[in-house]
Amino acid sequence: MFDSIQELPDTVLGNATTTDTLSGPVAELLDDHEQPRYVLAGDSVEYTTAERTTTVEPDDGHHTYLIATDDRVLVVLGEQPADSAVAFELRSVSRAEVDSGLLNTTLVVEQGAESIRLSPTHGDPEAVADFISGMAEAYADVDDAISAAEEMTEELESTVREGGSIGYLRLQLNSELSDARSSATQEHVRTDRLLERVETVETELNRRYVDAWVDHLSDTIEQAEAALDGDDYRAFCESYVTAVEALSSLRDVLTNLDDPPGDVTDVVDEKANAVDQLAETYVESTRSAYERATAADDPAETAESWLETYRRVMAAYEADWESTTDSTELPLSEIESIADATVDAVERHADTLQTAGERALDDDATTARSHFQEATARIRRAQEIVETGPADARSPYDQRLEELEAKVNVTEWEWGGD
Repeated sequence: MFDSIQELPDTVLGNATTTDTLSGPVAELLDDHEQPRYVLAGDSVEYTTAERTTTVEPDDGHHTYLIATDDRVLVVLGEQPADSAVAFELRSVSRAEVDSGLLNTTLVVEQGAESIRLSPTHGDPEAVADFISGMAEAYADVDDAISAAEEMTEELESTVREGGSIGYLRLQLNSELSDARSSATQEHVRTDRLLERVETVETELNRRYVDAWVDHLSDTIEQAEAALDGDDYRAFCESYVTAVEALSSLRDVLTNLDDPPGDVTDVVDEKANAVDQLAETYVESTRSAYERATAADDPAETAESWLETYRRVMAAYEADWESTTDSTELPLSEIESIADATVDAVERHADTLQTAGERALDDDATTARSHFQEATARIRRAQEIVETGPADARSPYDQRLEELEAKVNVTEWEWGGD
């Protein structure tokens, strides 16, 4: 057992991989779960910074020890060290090589402008150099891949929340995480800490990605609710369809994750119920408008009901509404017949208004003008549906509009003569 440095026999000074647990002074120098892998012993160590070079050695003829763990390179002095004299994190090591001279062999470990030079009296410096180099490269590769994945996640979060197209960004992010996992599980990487870090980051980034979809879904539901309250049928249908697509994407995301966040399931169910309720409310209101249109006797009520039915169904048609259940089904296949019925009802109401205006012309020019102007608005609405919607082509409306405009002019002249 690797109890303390002074108890290390020469046979294991070069390799500490057989140790299971540590106790005593050395163990107190290590972080939680940090494991020693190699040890070198020498008389002293040369420590260089940007400012100076210092020879560090213990008192009373004790050894200087370089301990390579699965996370750091430590230099400790003496047999009962209270602290490490030098500590480099493996992820920051830029070079680890052995310089062989005529009289000695020296391990050189560099961290930017800092370096350690140790000529060991015990241990295998080549094996230590290989271990440090391999681990430093693995740490650097994992850090690079994680940094790239984090940057992509930020871009993904913004894109998802704004309703943009993520394209291949998610695949690229997964590729970076796969590269990180591969770097952390290479044969020469003798630690589980790197893989644990990759898995922790992957869990965090997946959670952020899921949260972005939840936020996007919540936003589109709120937009749909506001549009529904304001009778903005086009905006509602566009927001509703976007919400349906976001809900589907969120479910796909969760399905594709190996370990989806457990608390998201209830959130998804809640949002799905909200989306269904929006659709059912809209469809029910559309059916009510249709029933009023087909049952009404009053031309004004009939025209208004058909116009509401047409606007609702047309907004859903243009938004590519897709029914998921019978309760959210709209008569999108009947949009042409609905448009024709709407035009007919609007024209009949215009006829009624024109007749009423003509009857009032001799006695009340103001009332007559109001009827003619409303009839003009109706004809223009019918013309718009015919020219921009799916209704069958009708005779040109220009002559009818000119006739109504003339009648409006007459009422204005009559008013001026009073």
